[in-house]
Amino acid sequence: MIKRIRDLFIKLVSVKGVMAIASFVSFAINPSEWTFYLAVIFGSLFIVGREYGKLLEVLKIIKGR
Repeated sequence: MIKRIRDLFIKLVSVKGVMAIASFVSFAINPSEWTFYLAVIFGSLFIVGREYGKLLEVLKIIKGR
């Protein structure tokens, strides 16, 4: 459980995580159409990036590396 929390913290500190958090905060402070778009785009990139990393680990296991 502690390993998963540590991994989540490392992912949040990544560039994608920082951009997602910053866009959500800017939307919360100044809700407008553009800040909403930025929050959706950077949030999506963060989620897709995490899933891509998991997929690479699965492929390594399948290939036997």
